[in-house]
Amino acid sequence: MLKATYGYNPRVFPEKSLERRNLVLSSMAKNDFISEEEKDSISEIPLKLNYKDFNYSDGLAPYFREEVRKKMLQWANKQKEEGNNYNIYTSGLKIYTTLDSKMQRFAEEAMVLHMSSLQKKFEKSYGKNAPWLKDKKLIDKLVKRTNTYKKLKESGLEDSQIMDSLRQKRTMTLSDWEGEKSVEASVIDSVQHYMKFLNTGSLAVDSKTGAVKTWIGGVNFKYFKYDHVAQSKRQVGSTFKPIVYTAALEVGIPPCTYFSAEEVEYDNLKGWSPSNSGKKDETYLNYSMEMALSNSVNTVAVKILEKTGIENVLAQAKNMGVFSELPKQPSLALGTGEIYVNELAGVYASYVNNGKAVLPYLIEKVTNQKDSILADFEPKRAKKSAFSKETGQIMLEMMKSTIEHGTASRIRNTYKLRNDIAGKTGTTQNNKDAWFVALTPKLVHVTWVGLDNHEIGFRSTSLGQGANAALPLFALWMQKMNKEPEFNAITRARFPKADASVLRMLDCEPIKRDGFFKRLFKNPNKKRVKKFRSKNSHS
Repeated sequence: MLKATYGYNPRVFPEKSLERRNLVLSSMAKNDFISEEEKDSISEIPLKLNYKDFNYSDGLAPYFREEVRKKMLQWANKQKEEGNNYNIYTSGLKIYTTLDSKMQRFAEEAMVLHMSSLQKKFEKSYGKNAPWLKDKKLIDKLVKRTNTYKKLKESGLEDSQIMDSLRQKRTMTLSDWEGEKSVEASVIDSVQHYMKFLNTGSLAVDSKTGAVKTWIGGVNFKYFKYDHVAQSKRQVGSTFKPIVYTAALEVGIPPCTYFSAEEVEYDNLKGWSPSNSGKKDETYLNYSMEMALSNSVNTVAVKILEKTGIENVLAQAKNMGVFSELPKQPSLALGTGEIYVNELAGVYASYVNNGKAVLPYLIEKVTNQKDSILADFEPKRAKKSAFSKETGQIMLEMMKSTIEHGTASRIRNTYKLRNDIAGKTGTTQNNKDAWFVALTPKLVHVTWVGLDNHEIGFRSTSLGQGANAALPLFALWMQKMNKEPEFNAITRARFPKADASVLRMLDCEPIKRDGFFKRLFKNPNKKRVKKFRSKNSHS
């Protein structure tokens, strides 16, 4: 142990510290640990301090650590009510978390690699007409949200005076993917700089227990404290469709039921007319459920919701662990509901956990200085299956198709991953939110990518779709995992083989084309108009 840590502190008492060091070196030479020559030469080297301040924003998993801190404060407050006065900072508590540090490091490396590249493409796509350069109304709106603006407003200044003050340039530090830079800039310049940044929420959990293995709440904890895993609710887009399909199967709709891809205008919904992102004319095409889900066909999802019933879908979502309130609207089929990243991870776990959703958790146990257990945190998962074994197997096969030849096929084609993977991509209206959910036999991985400002989306679907903006965060991470033998139990795990009866139920032509007479009486240039009549709904 170090002797007299204050008395020999090299910062406070450098001379005494130097004397003490040389005394130790003499003792080492005397006991034959080093030679006299080594002692003499090392003793001539002056002391040099290399201080590194601890920064809470740095290090591994800062968003996760902050969430653990919040959970521990809640725990400590409950303990106080029971007469136990624990301080999470000074009581010497040992907190055992679920995080896998190596998986987390790989996830952070994958995030930096992908998000830094995507940011360049994103800014380039807007060019000189970017909203952070041209949209004065939006810029002013965001400036008025800053603490600086609010303080000046409270002091009684007029808006024009405040804005004049906020235009004054001074030396400040701005950060981007190349690091921090000291520049001459105003508060307004700073707002414009940071409003263009893409952000992310990414999470991997054990599908059986909900234990969190990786947690990325954003791209930079120092500058973006808002946690997109635990705090942010965003529209989930097409990642909600599997819930719709699950409900359909549960009410008895066979998976080889065909639904027309034709675009329909619903006159009792103010002319609402959901369309598909593809350019191909689909007026005469009829999709099996597997084909429609794997290719994320919007028009079919709405028709499946209509046939299943909105109430049935909402009940299915709740049984699968969705606790956020969802809209009781037909647009629910397209994922207009807002859900948390960690909530969605728990929901999807039901597909690889015998129909039982899990609640992601971060802390395993808390002990005192003597290693006595003060708290054990048990996994929380649903007691009842949300759907039948048959439905679970069908849905897993459908989501495998998404990876093999659907919207997420770049998992195989671009990233060359050969692991057992099922999944679903998601992209919301105006390309505001990009999602990808990956299911493996052992893990559920959920990724969201978008901007903190809901007002700004990707310029194009090709750049902002889930397969391009969100999927790579999983794919790059899994590539790293595949190279490490210690993760073989996870990366080489295989899904159980589906029952023969399930495979027979899915054995049908993926697409059927309308017959000659149907095509004859259909006008591809004219939308069919009808009423939306959801089973057990009042539309």
